Amino acid sequence: MDRSRTQRRRGARTGWRALVVTAAAVAILAILVGIGLAVAGSGADDDVVRDETDAKEVFEEETDVSIEETVTSAEATRTQSAEIPDLVGRNVGEAEMVLSIAGFAPLLVEVESGGGEAPGTVISMDPPGGSISEHGTEVEVVYAAAAAVTEAAGSRYVVCIDPGHQAQANLDPEPIGPGSSETKEKVRGGTTGKTTGMPEYQTMLEVSLKLKEALEARGVDVVMTRTANDVDISNAERAEVANQAGADLFVRMHADGSNDASVSGCSTLYAAGNTWVQPIEERSKAAAEDVQTALAAKTGAASRGTVPRSDITGFNWARVPAILVESGFMSNPEEDRLLNTPEYQQRVADGIADGVLIYLER
Repeated sequence: MDRSRTQRRRGARTGWRALVVTAAAVAILAILVGIGLAVAGSGADDDVVRDETDAKEVFEEETDVSIEETVTSAEATRTQSAEIPDLVGRNVGEAEMVLSIAGFAPLLVEVESGGGEAPGTVISMDPPGGSISEHGTEVEVVYAAAAAVTEAAGSRYVVCIDPGHQAQANLDPEPIGPGSSETKEKVRGGTTGKTTGMPEYQTMLEVSLKLKEALEARGVDVVMTRTANDVDISNAERAEVANQAGADLFVRMHADGSNDASVSGCSTLYAAGNTWVQPIEERSKAAAEDVQTALAAKTGAASRGTVPRSDITGFNWARVPAILVESGFMSNPEEDRLLNTPEYQQRVADGIADGVLIYLER
């Protein structure tokens, strides 16, 4: 590989990738912590209340907690080292964001591709992915033709995908919206498959990665809030990733749960009903309707419709249109089995991608 034209770039770059670095600074407490721990599911979403059994408020007392206080608390318990995520083959913008969120310092190195890699593709990393290194370690990310990336990335649209939950729940409080004294847990544990025993966070990551590919195949640029399970990213921080990316749509991926194993179907929630989301409410509703229609048609799942929500932290911090897709009930034996097969996951991804494109091209 000819590296004669290698350029080392340590600062913010152009366009939304510079904004992503800012998002990483806001989300600096989010780290990778090694081997994931399976979290026993509660049948509930991070901050979504769906059924009668989920109706109890997460916190019964209002607590005046500032972002600075919660960040300070998290900093005090952070581990000093973590596994470097393997990002070879990913887009350089995504790699830069993931490494920054994980607590590492990405050093971007642009080279002419000698192996036919697509512009912006990460070719190698040093230290390599899978290595255990201290936070703050500089990670050299070698990628193909940054100048070409800027031109090629001139897609009309950017979509941010948020695979719901993570391997380890974080029950520390954070404000439900900017300036609010009402708080909710940063990230709840999610549900678990009744038949498969699969945790929601793993199933949704698999579906989300398929959705990413489906959208990219349709010419959409995609930013992921996470590509691994061993992270610590609050719901507010996930919304901020979408904000900083300037996303045309923020798609949060979840699965549902109920004490009634016969309940099944998909639904799409959207930001609505308070002053925080008023600027994005109309567009969020339109996106939810388009995605819900396309998802039900592609999968054949029962449609449970669209649902406006004002109590979801990941919506209230968003400044871009935001929806949350409940792709099926993992408490239902049949839907749980389907959601954990590659074929059905692809149908879910294709259905959502179809709906997203319909919305984007309105």
